[in-house]
Amino acid sequence: MPEVDERWSRHPLCKLFGVLDEEDTSKGRPFRTVRVVSKDKNMPGQGFFNAVATLRQPKPRLNAIQFFASELNALAAHYSGGKP
Repeated sequence: MPEVDERWSRHPLCKLFGVLDEEDTSKGRPFRTVRVVSKDKNMPGQGFFNAVATLRQPKPRLNAIQFFASELNALAAHYSGGKP
């Protein structure tokens, strides 16, 4: 796989992540792609936050770090059978 750089929209995983995000949105689930983090920042890249802004209604009003933590906790709760 090529490294991720500023040309994310051309990366082979971009389309796959978009499909996952759309599926999660349609089923009311937390975004699974929240688990895909930058090794430098230990959190998702801007593409994740762009997808959230495009797909999630109502639009989240948290800062990136707060939203990342909230979505990560919701994902863990969802797949462990707990409530977010």
